Amino acid sequence: MHILTSLFALLRTTSTRFPDTQSRIIQRCSLILALTAFLPIPALAQTPSATKPEKMRETVKATSEGRDFWVCFQKNSIESPPDQRTGRIPQKEQLSLELFITSNEDTRVKVEIEGLLFKQESRIRGGTVVNVRIDTAAQLRSSEVPERLAVHITSEKPVSVYGMSHRYQTTDSYMGLPIEALGTEYRTVSYYKLREDLIAQFAVIATEDSTTLTITPKSPTFGGKPADQPFTVNLRKGDVYQVIGASPGKNKPSDLTGSLVQANKPIAVFSGHNGAYVPIPDKGYNHLVEQLPPMTAWGRHYYVGKLFGRTKSTVRVIAAENETKVFSNGQLVSLLNAGEYYEDGNVRENTQITGDKRILVAQYAHGFENGQDSVGDPMMILITPTQQFLKRYRMATPIRGEWRHYVNIVVPREAASSLRLDGKPVSEQALLPFGESRYMIAQISLAYGTHTFECTEPFGLYSYGFGYGQDSYDAYGNMIGQSFLELRAVQDTIPPTMEVVYTAAPTPRRENTSGSAPESRIKRSSADTLSAEEQFEQLLQRRALARLQLAAEDVGKRLLKPLSDAVGGGRARLLVRDDREDDKGLAAVRVVSAGGLIIPESVITAGAPQAEIAFDELQQVSSGRALLEAIDIAGNKTIYTLCFSKDQIGTDNITTLTQGETDYCPKRTLWYAGIFGFGGVTTHEASFSASSGVPSLANIAGLGVFGNDASASILPLGAGAVVGHRFSALFGASARVAWEQLPGTLRAADVASSGLVRNLDGTLAPLFLAQTLALQNSYISLSLMGELFFTNSFYALLGVKGAFALNKNVETRAVVVSPDNFRLLNRPENATRTFTGELASVQSFVPFAAGGLGISIPIWRSLALSAEALYSYPLGDVVAGSAWRVSQITLSVGARVRL
Repeated sequence: MHILTSLFALLRTTSTRFPDTQSRIIQRCSLILALTAFLPIPALAQTPSATKPEKMRETVKATSEGRDFWVCFQKNSIESPPDQRTGRIPQKEQLSLELFITSNEDTRVKVEIEGLLFKQESRIRGGTVVNVRIDTAAQLRSSEVPERLAVHITSEKPVSVYGMSHRYQTTDSYMGLPIEALGTEYRTVSYYKLREDLIAQFAVIATEDSTTLTITPKSPTFGGKPADQPFTVNLRKGDVYQVIGASPGKNKPSDLTGSLVQANKPIAVFSGHNGAYVPIPDKGYNHLVEQLPPMTAWGRHYYVGKLFGRTKSTVRVIAAENETKVFSNGQLVSLLNAGEYYEDGNVRENTQITGDKRILVAQYAHGFENGQDSVGDPMMILITPTQQFLKRYRMATPIRGEWRHYVNIVVPREAASSLRLDGKPVSEQALLPFGESRYMIAQISLAYGTHTFECTEPFGLYSYGFGYGQDSYDAYGNMIGQSFLELRAVQDTIPPTMEVVYTAAPTPRRENTSGSAPESRIKRSSADTLSAEEQFEQLLQRRALARLQLAAEDVGKRLLKPLSDAVGGGRARLLVRDDREDDKGLAAVRVVSAGGLIIPESVITAGAPQAEIAFDELQQVSSGRALLEAIDIAGNKTIYTLCFSKDQIGTDNITTLTQGETDYCPKRTLWYAGIFGFGGVTTHEASFSASSGVPSLANIAGLGVFGNDASASILPLGAGAVVGHRFSALFGASARVAWEQLPGTLRAADVASSGLVRNLDGTLAPLFLAQTLALQNSYISLSLMGELFFTNSFYALLGVKGAFALNKNVETRAVVVSPDNFRLLNRPENATRTFTGELASVQSFVPFAAGGLGISIPIWRSLALSAEALYSYPLGDVVAGSAWRVSQITLSVGARVRL
């Protein structure tokens, strides 16, 4: 107790000697050191395994909720002229400034503007939104003049604040940040100058007295400050200082994006444009504004979703540090110095933006008439880095009227099922994979009002809307919330991961990585000439690309060739990832060995979050095994074993990828089953007499020897099923069960005449007869075959077949040999020499040797068509005690499926 008393006495003394901010820092450090000295040592001990490297950051400094906010309203477009008759601005064209304040709990909120003597107190009921209308005199109209127009918002309990500036057909909104989330260093984001009165701007609010600003603008300012030259400004608490851009000369570009704003104390910074066309020269400008996060809250991993109903959008990426590599969907697209930006004005898909150092990402909707869409006008959204996602958000659609409100939700795949909107699960149909990343995206239309979003894992949320009807040509957009971790460089101790992805071959990408000058991000004019703005933009892009190429040569690397260019039509790819929150990106992916597989060595750009190994399963001629090693920038390594089995039946080859090195690949059971029907030619080879071979005909006098069937023809023979197993790429075995018949007729001519018969002309002629014999029974056959594969689809068969008689039916009949036109009709020979029924001497089992050729044609997934030509050679007689053998040439057609 005496120790604690002494400690607090020390802090009071320190407070007296150091009454400013430094005093507070010393107080906190002293308290921490003093308490640490008296804590038990075991409480501080921590084994390495107890620390999760991926979570080694500072604790949350703040979120977008708080009790103390400083915001402002920048200039929105140009004032509408007053009506000549009334002298007033028409109602629908008047400026409207509003705040939307929401809280999870009941609380009281105070809104003040010192320069306007404005003060309003409101009570918020938990779970609702209060709308506070702000006097339009609060809009900033000056440049580089401190004004007492900052809006100060305080509350008893945490609230979220959103601001909206609305003028007829020009609207945008922003999310306010509490003072805990503010910092002392910012980079601005805006857009190109449209004309002298529609130009980029940013504003700074001092939250403490004796605040000194140092501003380095990227373009000349309206107040005459030159580009890239720092100047200082002193502000009091509550002062707001707006900077408006100015052209460096007639028809020369002006853009304040990347301007550096520094202060000795926390400040709030707002940035945007009072009226921008996006892209130039599309029609339909709009106000752009966002409150900026400090550079300490910038991240490296961003997910930019498509905007509902829009074909494309524009993305800008601003760098915090020199030599920052920027990746778009895993491909290196630019190398930036601090304050420079990369722009892609043709973003048509969900896009993952990654930097190897801290970056800020802004997304812009395009104007109303952009050649493809006729929805809304430009607006700007700052994208939240994954490191700053939250698990819960409350939001309110900011404007009522003829508007359609939407949200984009970016959620981890493993937590997608836990996503809730207003307490109800989000439909699985609304969630789509975000490319090949670890996230999914949903685009949801919302009704006007308040909404809550929750998930078991942190996720990103962005709100935007487009006007229609009388609100056409208008749009708004803003992030809904985020945390504000002061992100620091942490030790990356987790190695890259690798997985097999099964997708169609990707289409060629738009980004230019060949070394030639990139396409202009600004549309050309009808005369196909470049404006000054376009020339300036191309200069920036060429300069960035030139540094990119030089850096690539210095490290002996080259850009990773897209898989779509490296291999055509592949369905399986190896995707290597190092894109978790604290990952630094890949350094190399190496093929250690590739026995039996074609895997070209892939050289990647250092820092890339993902890379593809050009493994094309359709080009592999046989099964095989490969070892692959992935290394990240931090030096973490991991080995994966790839096992590949060629699919001998369908189109689904079997690929397995396991972490670690294995000496062999596990054997795959390649079973298949199918059905078939067959037909062909059956030939009978016979040489026996009635007395020796057919006991029921033994009493027929003068019967000759039964000979070969001379009337064989192609006939349908039966149908069956097959099951088989592939032992390897060369050898297999199969068994077939079929129902079949042995068609064909034997003849035995009489050796003597059966008497005389009268011809039609009245003459007598001897009657010669013959006896026919045919099998009328059916068989169940079982075939056991070995298979030798010349290719994956073409093979030879060799084996044995046994035919099991289902019955022993035969048919015998007397037929006339001569004279030709004679018919037996009711003669006694016709009755006595006709027999249909079972013959006991028919063998119950007939063996065959069989061989032939086959082909299997994959048609879809595990399904294939098959055709086989077989020859069956008899190894026994079909009737006991006779020389009667049957052989067949068959053609079967069927379908098979891999089990």
